[in-house]
Amino acid sequence: MKLTPNKTIKPFIKAFFLGLSGEGKSGSTVPLSIAGPIKGCPVSGGGFELLVLDFDGKYAEIAYAILDDLKAKAKISSAQRDEALSRIDVVECRENTGIIRITPRGSRTPQEKIGVKGSATAWKTGAKQLEKWLPAFGAKTVLIVDSLTHAAKAAVNYSMEMNGRLNQELSWTDYSEPQQRISSLMTGMACLLYTSDAADDSSVV
Repeated sequence: MKLTPNKTIKPFIKAFFLGLSGEGKSGSTVPLSIAGPIKGCPVSGGGFELLVLDFDGKYAEIAYAILDDLKAKAKISSAQRDEALSRIDVVECRENTGIIRITPRGSRTPQEKIGVKGSATAWKTGAKQLEKWLPAFGAKTVLIVDSLTHAAKAAVNYSMEMNGRLNQELSWTDYSEPQQRISSLMTGMACLLYTSDAADDSSVV
């Protein structure tokens, strides 16, 4: 098909940004929040709003470190740094963990291990926050799930708690529910990519 001069292409670019653990994905997203010129960069910053579901508990620290470093090297101004931080909304989705005492299934002897203390809340926190953010998604919004690995662990904890087996060893039958929850999350994110209006989609969680 030959392109015609009358075709209008929407500027709304949607994409998945995925990679292996430790490759610098989180840090590379922080400069998206900077608006205006960045010294040494051929293009100006877009000033995007970053909505972060932080299952790792490290994104805020990374954001401060990168923006402070850019300011210290005079690549951005103090005002740019502060405005960029105001565009980053980080919601921590982490479990309260520590040393717990449980009796493994099939055993009569209590054991101490590192596990979830109290209730598993990380997955519920992320799901509820995503529902709150959904109506505000637009062309200047970047959704960050950091990281999918820890989100999957949160899904496991939530499913195990729902089945009355939080902190117990996993069996093969325990993997189905968490897989479905992560699949639902990824499907919802794909819907945000391929629908014309993200706010019209209600199938994220």
